[in-house]
Amino acid sequence: MHSFFSRRLGRFVADKVLTAVVSGVWAGDARKLSIRSCMPSLVESERAYGSLVLGALRAGLSGGGGIDPKVEPEVARALSLAGGPFGVFSFRNGVCMVWHVWCDMCGLRV
Repeated sequence: MHSFFSRRLGRFVADKVLTAVVSGVWAGDARKLSIRSCMPSLVESERAYGSLVLGALRAGLSGGGGIDPKVEPEVARALSLAGGPFGVFSFRNGVCMVWHVWCDMCGLRV
């Protein structure tokens, strides 16, 4: 991932921005993770349009960055309230609710 971003957006972006994002999202090293594995749509967009900027603009204009219509209605509503799939949201009682719901579904007591 690091070499991909470094070649296209500069070493500063790759060293400072990408490294922080990769460690937060994938808990990994940007120099060891594959761009094709982690961000295949970014690679495909650049291939199709010849540039990251044109690919991003095309995706935005065509609605390519929207909410997937195949998701559950509750999830789609939560995503739209959060500002789309890249918005920020949480659960009313915190992220620990995911664990509690999972335990309930599995019949486990917490």
